[in-house]
Amino acid sequence: MDYDTQERTGEKKGLDAAGETNRERPSLSLIESVLLIDDNPDIVALYSRMVTDCGYAVMTAMNSQESLDALNKKTPDLILLDILMKPEDGWKILKKIRAYPKMSSTPVVMLTAKMPTTREILQYSDSIDDYIMKPVTRAGMCDALKRIDAYRSEISDQLARAREHGVVSEVLEEYRALTRKKMVLRTMRTYQYGIEEDFREYMKQYPDQETMHCEDMLSEIDKRMKELKPYFE
Repeated sequence: MDYDTQERTGEKKGLDAAGETNRERPSLSLIESVLLIDDNPDIVALYSRMVTDCGYAVMTAMNSQESLDALNKKTPDLILLDILMKPEDGWKILKKIRAYPKMSSTPVVMLTAKMPTTREILQYSDSIDDYIMKPVTRAGMCDALKRIDAYRSEISDQLARAREHGVVSEVLEEYRALTRKKMVLRTMRTYQYGIEEDFREYMKQYPDQETMHCEDMLSEIDKRMKELKPYFE
């Protein structure tokens, strides 16, 4: 499947059946275009329509090479990436995407039916920005994209204010990375273990080293963010 940008006027502008604007993305959006990567043509058709209905322009790719070709043509503002793909899975494609210098800060969201393992949480939480479990409804898709968009806008504003007050770039980038990793760790853990009370009960019955390491990472992130908080007040 070739790189495909949906250019039809109604889709690109998010028009409903009556021809009226149906944009749902935030008015101060940092995200306008989304690259959807999935090897199932039916899923691509369904979710690309959802993304369009949420008010975002969508591009599609169905494998590693198409993904790289798409990135060479246009840099998206966000990537939705499936995991269970062949011959290369989403984690391998993610590694190739992050190897592109211009893609180092572009948000990548895993959109997949695969429940995250603790090992994946530990290995990839530095490289992704969110994790959405399939199946997802149109409302769920819009809510997820708006949440990510609003989060990035909030962090961007915090960093801009801190920069105006003379905070050095190293601190700014560390804070950005920590906030992203904290959100991803908590989201992936919630999918795996459920609500906080369920997780605590699980840990009492089935303590394991990898899960404890994940909790230690969250504790260290919280500790470091408290140390950095004065820079952003």
